[in-house]
Amino acid sequence: IDSLFVIWHGDKRFKGGCQKDIRYVRRQLSGDFPSSILGRMGTKISSVGIDSMVFNNGMEGYFDEELSGECMPKRILKVNGYTIRLRENKNLQPKSGKHIITTINTDIQRVTKSALNRYLALAEAKNGCAIVMEVKTGAIKAIVNLDRDEITGKYIERSDHTIIERFEPGSTFKLITLLAVLETGKIDTGDLVECEKGKYSLARAFEISDNEGLFNAARIAFGDINKFGLGVEKMGLQTNLDIEIKGAKQPLLRSVTTSLADFKNITHGYSVSVPPMYMLAYYNAIANNGVYVKPHLLKAMIDPNYENKNREDYESIVINKKICTQRTINRAKKCMEGVVAHGTARRIRDERYFMQLKDSTINAIPLIAGKTGTAFIYDETTRTYSSTLKNSSFIGYFPSEAPKYTCMVLIKGTTLDASRCAAPACKEIAEKLITNLNEFDISSQEGKTLLPNCSIGNKEDIAQIYQTMGIDIYYKGNSDYVRVNTEANSVKTTPIQIENIPLSSFLKGCNAKDAVYLLQKKGYQVIVNGRGKVVNYSIQGKTINLYLAN
Repeated sequence: IDSLFVIWHGDKRFKGGCQKDIRYVRRQLSGDFPSSILGRMGTKISSVGIDSMVFNNGMEGYFDEELSGECMPKRILKVNGYTIRLRENKNLQPKSGKHIITTINTDIQRVTKSALNRYLALAEAKNGCAIVMEVKTGAIKAIVNLDRDEITGKYIERSDHTIIERFEPGSTFKLITLLAVLETGKIDTGDLVECEKGKYSLARAFEISDNEGLFNAARIAFGDINKFGLGVEKMGLQTNLDIEIKGAKQPLLRSVTTSLADFKNITHGYSVSVPPMYMLAYYNAIANNGVYVKPHLLKAMIDPNYENKNREDYESIVINKKICTQRTINRAKKCMEGVVAHGTARRIRDERYFMQLKDSTINAIPLIAGKTGTAFIYDETTRTYSSTLKNSSFIGYFPSEAPKYTCMVLIKGTTLDASRCAAPACKEIAEKLITNLNEFDISSQEGKTLLPNCSIGNKEDIAQIYQTMGIDIYYKGNSDYVRVNTEANSVKTTPIQIENIPLSSFLKGCNAKDAVYLLQKKGYQVIVNGRGKVVNYSIQGKTINLYLAN
């Protein structure tokens, strides 16, 4: 409650004075906190005629009873227009409302908001949202909602798209279809299915997001729409998650219909309506080896009316200990890795995978595993789907070897496919969590290091990059250029002399700037194709063509 001074409209003979204007004010304590999920503030009149704050939605609406505290009336005495203080009011001590600690991590929130804002602008989208969830516990570490301001063109927090809105998920729903058909045991990921351009394995149909392929797989597994609907229901996507947001929506899944068109639509994410949080939670269950945990925003609740603060910590809730068989989970994971490795999300394939893929003896897997989803927007007025505007989404978990976070990015009202906006946004979030925030322990798994690699580079450039990431680096000698050796948690360098470097020993894996500099020092004319690091090269006399990883 704030006391604000306003102009006094009393006796005109007196030039000064003030009166107390009591009003309810809500302050945003942190600029990166997700204000759109807090709830909208209003006022109400209680049974004793006292104004108070009320929240019709959001976290504050869900926890209104715990947060509001005690409301106590007091008697006042007025004499000749003056208020007389009464001693009896000194003993009135209403209890304070409880304090809530959320699961939001402000650093992860900042990174997520920055990535979403960048790709919303790139996609010229109407609005969008992004969520980062901890795999094991279901704790929401970041939740961002941004809408484009029609006047300024900037993206601002305005309304919640993650929980109180539903959308047709498009191809991200194909994970549900894949799980349902695999659980029947009538088809496997290696079996051929009829696709739009011939026959492919079910795994390949999933990787390239072929609508016909998933539909025909469902027909093989279930035969008719009613049985397929029951199979989807069995997956448990429609289970009420009871998210701590007043006004939270649940999925709308059609389980029984006589329309063959609906049967086909449902297999690839149309004719169903799901809140983003539910889609994220289900993907998280796959990352969590089948354990379906409840997403939650509440970390702890403190009652300040007790001397010891009486803190009550939230415990994670397991909704389903196993959503499907381990066999199905393993196959689904491989399919989602394939989406990023050589499917619709190959644009976000990380360099570590790309480089190791050149060596057939190394069985590398990408940093992120997930699925793209692009759905044309339905217009209720014209009762037709737009031919240009889409909802583009990507849901993935990382690192794929040992998942710690699941992330969803939804970009609404854009002309771009998910592979060009939603998936790159998720990649940016994942990479920044791993590097800038040091969220994961730098370690090697099965001989594959998570440290960013570099074959040869300028000593000062390498020092700046690795030290910014908090990685120790050790030098030997005084040469400007060094060879890099990445180990479990440190980087060691070996000095080199430019004139003594054979091309075959340094070109592959070298970044473009250093490669061009070193080759020109050797007297070559350099032609650069692509961007990134060198993956191949060809020599014609004193001309070298460099082929870089995009």
